[in-house]
Amino acid sequence: MANFHHKSLKKFNLSGTIHDESATPRLKTEYVRLLVSEMRLSGYVPRIDIEPDFTIDYNSKKKYFEFEVTVYGVHVGKKQS
Repeated sequence: MANFHHKSLKKFNLSGTIHDESATPRLKTEYVRLLVSEMRLSGYVPRIDIEPDFTIDYNSKKKYFEFEVTVYGVHVGKKQS
């Protein structure tokens, strides 16, 4: 069994805006799913012991939320991912 704990991490992230605060939980789930999908296509798998990082800030001048989501992964190759 391979040990991935000491392999180098790669950061996959996405940022943008959310206009409806009530959609935040659903969108967070979708964005994490999207990043994991992108990772796997690149031969990476998420480190399940490192939770996805999601930050959100309200921009009062523009009246929307700005977010960033980050998921960390390790390279295992496209065949194993």
